[in-house]
Amino acid sequence: MGKKILKRLGIVLAIVLTLLLMQFGKCYTRNTNTYSHIKSSYINCFSLEDSMGSGIPDYISNFKKLYPIEYKKVCSPFDGMIANTENAIKLGQSIVYSVMKKLPKSSDETVIYFAKNFVKIADMAQLEGGDACLRMMKRQYVPKLLEKEAAKLMNDILITYNENILLPTKSQVQNKFRAIGKKLYLVYGNDFINVLKIPNYPLQDKSKICRINRDIYKEILNLPRGQAIKVLRFMTALLQVTNL
Repeated sequence: MGKKILKRLGIVLAIVLTLLLMQFGKCYTRNTNTYSHIKSSYINCFSLEDSMGSGIPDYISNFKKLYPIEYKKVCSPFDGMIANTENAIKLGQSIVYSVMKKLPKSSDETVIYFAKNFVKIADMAQLEGGDACLRMMKRQYVPKLLEKEAAKLMNDILITYNENILLPTKSQVQNKFRAIGKKLYLVYGNDFINVLKIPNYPLQDKSKICRINRDIYKEILNLPRGQAIKVLRFMTALLQVTNL
């Protein structure tokens, strides 16, 4: 593995992992059962429970209560829209994006919880087969068994977010990214680099997509706890500057 590739791999890895992060929220809000209790003709941001029913996820109510200014900014474009499942899902996704951007400054436990649940998602997708792995990469897959965990993650982020947490710098984590990249390259060869760099890279063994992305998180979690948290905070902080 050339030095030039190794030098760039850390940032490539971080960007790709940040993109994968969004599947957690996108997939959860695609669950139409979440919005099966819609009871008003139009979305009312100031009385969301009345217009959409008590079936909305707790994290949406908590977002509204704990961060009213952000909530108003996110919800206002939907205010007055027809309260159907499609619009409810779009509103839910917009809220999820705002919540997930707080992950880098949530508690240590929440950051670790996110990574462990990603490993679970990848493991379950792999058990279901290659097609499930492809859906995972396209942000179209979260096993029903983990929907409660996804909702818990949203709430934990909102409750434990602390603006005063200092985020690690690139220089503090890049060697860890390179070490992980080098180790997984020895296992997966060029498939590892290609899966990271090329969207929809055609692998004959589709389940390898799950294994590669799962193993990235496993390697991060295998670091000493403090180092793992720094890597995860840096990685997810890219949400602040990446157009998702």
